Amino acid sequence: MILCADTSFLLSFYGADVNTSAAIQHMSQRGVPLLAHVINGLEFENAVRLRQFRGKLTTIEGQLIITGYQGDIRAGRVVASQPDLGLVFQTAAHLSELHTPFLGNRAYDILQVAAAIVSKADEFLSFDERQRNLASAAGLLVAP
Repeated sequence: MILCADTSFLLSFYGADVNTSAAIQHMSQRGVPLLAHVINGLEFENAVRLRQFRGKLTTIEGQLIITGYQGDIRAGRVVASQPDLGLVFQTAAHLSELHTPFLGNRAYDILQVAAAIVSKADEFLSFDERQRNLASAAGLLVAP
């Protein structure tokens, strides 16, 4: 089983918010590593740093979240993936054309869904309603 997640899921899984328990429970039920691509890593780590900038996380809290994510990559609980970025962008352009006029998706959201498609994900994990709608419209099984 291949699980791909967006930034909202990763922030909940590694941080502490209203969706943290659902994220942890879902991953423990699956018992398989999470597939993360370069687009995930960049946006996730940047989102953590942005929360620091906005005063929602301390520097230490942000470092602990990023260190936990990177530690999971080293331990194999998160598998770093390098999908064909040309194919990811081609897929994203197609998704944008088909769905953005109706769903209002941002480019990074579209890239995450496209990377999941290119990676042949069995599940796309997200707490972001707009991104969940896009992933579902693109034919992905959305959870939790």
